[in-house]
Amino acid sequence: MDDVLTAPELQPLTDKKTLTERVYRQLKRALKSGSFEPGQRITNRAVAGALDVSMTPAREALWRLVAEGALDVVGPKTIIVPVLSPKRYDEIIGIRLALEGMAAEAAAGNADIAFIEELEAIQVAFASLRTKRDYRAALEMNERFHFTLYERADQPRLLAMIESLWVSFGPSLRLLYPRFERREDGVRPHQDVIRGLRAGDAQRVRAAIEEDLRVGRDKIIPMLAARGGGRQGK
Repeated sequence: MDDVLTAPELQPLTDKKTLTERVYRQLKRALKSGSFEPGQRITNRAVAGALDVSMTPAREALWRLVAEGALDVVGPKTIIVPVLSPKRYDEIIGIRLALEGMAAEAAAGNADIAFIEELEAIQVAFASLRTKRDYRAALEMNERFHFTLYERADQPRLLAMIESLWVSFGPSLRLLYPRFERREDGVRPHQDVIRGLRAGDAQRVRAAIEEDLRVGRDKIIPMLAARGGGRQGK
């Protein structure tokens, strides 16, 4: 079972010139969107099979993520998705509140009707997928909602910092489902973001994103504590 990956973001690659980079980017996207579970073992063979590439680009991409701290090595040939400690997760949330709040506020200043409608369509799809209990797709749509908003800020360095944090904590989002599938507080902050954008109220947009982060934190930290262990360091 460890040699089969079913993350929806992983699709076969064919461009041989940039295979390692593309494998790396697809794995990052899968980590960000919660396609992998905390503690899940990821092998070279599984990645190569999912993306239809040779072992070399799969291995190079995995070790690049290890070097960046996105994945952990727990044995001579064993790479896993990190399990964050509550302390580490809370630290990440504190940084996210500052950075994502800043990005949301900046994005509001650049929003037009077409952008707002695009973001609202993503939110509607997210809510629908939750209702259908398609949790993996819902998490992918959640990631898409946030990064569509943050990209609108047009601040590449800020976006890169946010992305690095999402790679670290994204797998922990898997803990939300199915336990909290019917809690409306998982949808309401996104709706408030749309309302703030329509009203041209940048502070309201920022507050809604910050609330979204706090709601997730209050659900996830107790579950991380119940699991025990977890990464304390990097």
